[in-house]
Amino acid sequence: MSGVHLVGGGWDPAAAAAVYGPFLADATAAASGPPTIACVVLDEGDGADRFDQWASTLTGVAPCRPRPVLVPLGAVLDPALLEAADALLVGGGLTPGYADALVPVAAAIRSWLADGGRPYAGF
Repeated sequence: MSGVHLVGGGWDPAAAAAVYGPFLADATAAASGPPTIACVVLDEGDGADRFDQWASTLTGVAPCRPRPVLVPLGAVLDPALLEAADALLVGGGLTPGYADALVPVAAAIRSWLADGGRPYAGF
């Protein structure tokens, strides 16, 4: 895997370059051109808005193509939705909901990351 970037401490737009810059540098190194970033967002009814926030933050730091991967609350992520991406960002929010969405497919996600040398960022 290209890199694991763990994020915490809230949402401060002034810190975006310091927080997401290393992740996006790893993603760019793993891609041919601006990287496609799969942004997994737990959809609690505001998933599209939450994704727009991530997309704006990421593109404000470095050239990239954020792509929404909205997972409805109570559902499990389909790892096939990650296939075309160069990197994975898992958004922050309802921790038990993210656990329900990701733990059942954690092995598949780890394999996808490792097999493609893809970086991961998440909360």
